[in-house]
Amino acid sequence: MANCNGTTPSPVNNNCFSSSTGTVSKINCGCTPCDAPVIINQGDVSTQVLVPVLADVIQNCMCINKYETGYPVNWVFQTNILTSTSPSGPVCITGVNYSYDCVGVNSNSIDAYIDSKSTTLTSSVAACSCNSEYLYNQFTGSIKTNSCCCNQVEQAYALTKIVEKEVTFSVCNLKVSITGTIGSTAFTANLIGTVNNNAITSFESPIELEDIGFPSSINFAGRLCLPTNTKITIKEEFDNCIIVDCIRPINTNYTPSVTGSLTYATFTTTADLSLVINKQIYATTTEKLAVMTNSGAQVVCTDGATTTPVCPPITPCTSTTPCPQPVNRTV
Repeated sequence: MANCNGTTPSPVNNNCFSSSTGTVSKINCGCTPCDAPVIINQGDVSTQVLVPVLADVIQNCMCINKYETGYPVNWVFQTNILTSTSPSGPVCITGVNYSYDCVGVNSNSIDAYIDSKSTTLTSSVAACSCNSEYLYNQFTGSIKTNSCCCNQVEQAYALTKIVEKEVTFSVCNLKVSITGTIGSTAFTANLIGTVNNNAITSFESPIELEDIGFPSSINFAGRLCLPTNTKITIKEEFDNCIIVDCIRPINTNYTPSVTGSLTYATFTTTADLSLVINKQIYATTTEKLAVMTNSGAQVVCTDGATTTPVCPPITPCTSTTPCPQPVNRTV
């Protein structure tokens, strides 16, 4: 059954290669059954206490890490050296300092797809305010997972694909300063903008990361083992940072960024930048529970890389029964 309310479980070797046709065949929109995830480190069981709660039960959680690079080639730095002193000689940059208020998503919603079902994750709190605009790093949304033929006495579990497309980021109040020498003259300089066609364009905060050399948007994807046919709340939090790895002058010897009568000397540089995104995704259900808790217990999230699909093998394969046995859930 494909593209229906109930999906057909995929065999263990779902992507089957045919040596005669040179193609890979698979079940369309098949679900991948899995065992109930274990995400708790039990800690010291001798300190257990029974507590009644109305709880957001974490069905599973996942960490997704992204690393992107930016390489702008037209940054303009304004020095503290007067143009009237006619600076000249090699430009040597010896130190870099940078700061910003926050890096976040520049929209209060994210378009997401959970097992191909469209949903919207909405922001829950702003990471920072930036000239009357807000950047966000916390989002939440809900959806009902697909059913699967593996539903037995107890709710079956299946790998659920979570996709977020074209997420755009901005940085608030990015400031970069450098120190060094032009010839024998020491200088300090601040980033003031970019240069194009002999004109300097100042940065206005927040700055979209696309404007400083990063991709215009970023996609995220991962798979979680979740209960099928169940209303799930997705909660996620981004932890982002920008790193200024290196600043290099475009020209070895001092050359003004633009021709004209500027009070202070300017020059153009390239920049080698890094963007690090660490994202936690939690899938929860709301339940009335009597919970045994103890000191030292912890929730340990799955590494999203461990459930990434693998490339189809270029060998024939045979179907096997994929359904797990019913799982007795106890609290």
